[in-house]
Amino acid sequence: MWIHHHASAPPSVLLLSGRCGWDLMAKVVRLGLPQVACVGAMSNQAAKLARDHGVLVMGFALGDNPQFVGPWTDVVAKA
Repeated sequence: MWIHHHASAPPSVLLLSGRCGWDLMAKVVRLGLPQVACVGAMSNQAAKLARDHGVLVMGFALGDNPQFVGPWTDVVAKA
């Protein structure tokens, strides 16, 4: 991908403008990204894949009640 060849630092968060499905989560896992934020919902399969691979996902990121899946306790402890 372009980002791996041209970026000075590896990306740490992927921001999605819609839903997070299994196919996108599989790419996140393959790229080794630790966090994903999506404006819409995440599918059950995406949530399971995130849990299995230690990826933090925030669904409904722009709303009043975001949903978190994954190792969010690590993020809270570092804040």
